[in-house]
Amino acid sequence: MGISRDNWHKRCKTGEKRKPYHKKRKHELGCPAANTKIGTRRIHTVHVREAGPHQVVKNCIVLIDSTSYEQWHESHYELPLGRKKGVKLTTEEEEFLNKK
Repeated sequence: MGISRDNWHKRCKTGEKRKPYHKKRKHELGCPAANTKIGTRRIHTVHVREAGPHQVVKNCIVLIDSTSYEQWHESHYELPLGRKKGVKLTTEEEEFLNKK
């Protein structure tokens, strides 16, 4: 196995694996790294897509505050949300539901 500069060993945009439809060719041949360290170390900044706080990625734990939805649901449907059946509402909750 040599070092190759091909792109058919990578996955497709959809995530599926590409089938190797031919063996490695001479024009796809790469060379090993020289591993030379001459002079000071330079760092090149590269613009990449980051997963910032406003982007959701796979296996990300997301905490959503549901109070605004609960208030809208209770005022729109006039039903308490997230409470067990048969449990009496407090006076504050009854006033909030009967406010409409």
